[in-house]
Amino acid sequence: MALGEIVKNMEALVIDEEERPVSIGGKGQLCVSGKQLSGGYLKDPAKNKESFFTRKNGDREKGIIKPAILSLWMMKGVFFMLDELIPR
Repeated sequence: MALGEIVKNMEALVIDEEERPVSIGGKGQLCVSGKQLSGGYLKDPAKNKESFFTRKNGDREKGIIKPAILSLWMMKGVFFMLDELIPR
């Protein structure tokens, strides 16, 4: 299923099990970052550690969230959902 387009001021990437970005055509966990990203879960450091990580972006750290979505990166800005990593 297509996930749609990334909105303005947001970025997306797909990472492998080691939290390394995959190249176009790669499968992994979809991650998003940007101005709309929250600061984390209130009073839940364990959930924050599981769901968020940071990456260096020049001289700054940027926060990235890992929604539980297994995805396929088809081309720049186009992602497809393959499965949910945490069943509802």
